Amino acid sequence: TPPTYEKGASVLHMLRLKYGGELFFNILRTFFNTYKYGNVITQDFINICQDLTGDDLTQFFNQWIYNPGTPEVDYCYFVNYNTNSIKIFAKTRSNTSNQFFVDIPARITCDNSADSLLFSATPNQPQENTFSLSGNFASFEIDPNHWVLTRSYNNKSINTLNTLAGNNQITLVWDDFWNEISISGYNIYRSENGNDFTKINDEPLNQTSYIDYNLQNNQTYYYKVCAVTNGNFESEFTNISSATPIDFPLNQGILVIDETDDGSGAILHPTDEAVDQFYQSVINSDFTTYDYAIEGEPTINFLVNFSTIIWHDDDFSLSAIENNIEKLSAYVSGGGNLIISGWKTSQNIDQSFFNTFFDNPTILQLSQFIMNEASSEIYQNLILDTNKIPVSFNGTLPFVTLFYDTNYSVYSLSSENGSEYDGVSCAIKNDTDGGTVLFLGFPLFYFDQEDVTLFFDSILSELGENNQSNDIVESNNKIKVYPNPFYFANNKNINISFSINLNKSQTSSLEIFNLKGEKVKTIYFNGKIGKNEITWDGLSNNSKFAGSGIYIAKTTDKKPVKFVLLR
Repeated sequence: TPPTYEKGASVLHMLRLKYGGELFFNILRTFFNTYKYGNVITQDFINICQDLTGDDLTQFFNQWIYNPGTPEVDYCYFVNYNTNSIKIFAKTRSNTSNQFFVDIPARITCDNSADSLLFSATPNQPQENTFSLSGNFASFEIDPNHWVLTRSYNNKSINTLNTLAGNNQITLVWDDFWNEISISGYNIYRSENGNDFTKINDEPLNQTSYIDYNLQNNQTYYYKVCAVTNGNFESEFTNISSATPIDFPLNQGILVIDETDDGSGAILHPTDEAVDQFYQSVINSDFTTYDYAIEGEPTINFLVNFSTIIWHDDDFSLSAIENNIEKLSAYVSGGGNLIISGWKTSQNIDQSFFNTFFDNPTILQLSQFIMNEASSEIYQNLILDTNKIPVSFNGTLPFVTLFYDTNYSVYSLSSENGSEYDGVSCAIKNDTDGGTVLFLGFPLFYFDQEDVTLFFDSILSELGENNQSNDIVESNNKIKVYPNPFYFANNKNINISFSINLNKSQTSSLEIFNLKGEKVKTIYFNGKIGKNEITWDGLSNNSKFAGSGIYIAKTTDKKPVKFVLLR
């Protein structure tokens, strides 16, 4: 079995690593010659090892032979490029009570040569090992020939670097370094070509974010970050990340992005029309609409036209915000205001978003059926609309996101009969150095319409969005179709509408295909700048009614859209 044979072979292998081949094979020959034709126990072998090495090997054999377990090794390294020296910090962790003291080999490449060295890893706290190098450091490889028996080697470098583009600026956000190592701070390096990097901070930074100002818009910049210790020793760099600053007009008022999947109209599955009508009723300002189910991911160049974005996701199960959170983060960093409302939405957003804007709160997705009100000392209390939830929910809303350890709370959970979660934050808001970001851990669609209206009146007034005009009516490059699905009753001549936004006046055509690729209808129209409404009566080019099925509408320079026709 592996513990009996493979582990024993690994222990001999590590003994060879510890003392080198010549002494190791001398131990084996001496042991054989001393005890051949006789019976031996493990202690006999240990005695030979200690006699020939002159070392006390009690700890070595206790941890590998007499006690169970296999260690993990956490490690990191820092290089002083001025003195050509390296510091390696290493700590062992065990899956049993057994503590491991381990010697580990590493290969260090310097210029065109390689150095081999042996460093120590100890339990309880990282062991510091310092070595001089033979030249300019190029690369580090731990245990390349697998000498040491471990469950894993865990490189404790800074793994994440986010670059968020703004207007003439880029915001950098990265992970904390290994908290068991004392560091002086962080250094940031920037490049304009991805190769030649220059340090841009004079002293190590104590925070894990940085705004690089006075940059040129439409120029791509590249960054990498490292931790610093003992003066000029720098850790392994993060991944290289890049961003391109762009103009942030922020002059088109409010954009409402409906990420809710178009539902059947059943409870918890509202239709697109029902959700749209709700937000049109509760927002007493002009706004531009964006239907995510139809138009897909918005571009950052489109988002930055608007001073406030309201992103709502009223699905019980689906979410797509994770593919857009970096763009939304850049939008806020550049001065835009962001309001997010959704059901289980926090579960689809990387923790770094909350770390960046809300100082790392503890997040709990509450599965219990408890909430019936969101209470606030700042805004209108929000009471659950029980007509929009199943009877089985007993007048409560499940899957609410709660935030602990936060100073940014604006709403807290309330329940009818009281619970241990009453008073815990369920919505957080921060007026950042860029824009304001408000995260609601619940979907507004399911709350009383009058309450939500008063909430939006307050927050939009606070953001300066009172009756701001919107010049951008349609978003970008996709055809919108309404209603979808479309129902024809008894082949009556009822029209289905297509909305197409054009950048210039031109003669255009809308083509409709079935899923076999057969053209069903071509509609020619004289397009004007802006929004164009095209209707189809359901008749094909040969004047017959199209049958039930899935169809595709397309025009020359727009993304095609699928829609459903039912009879």
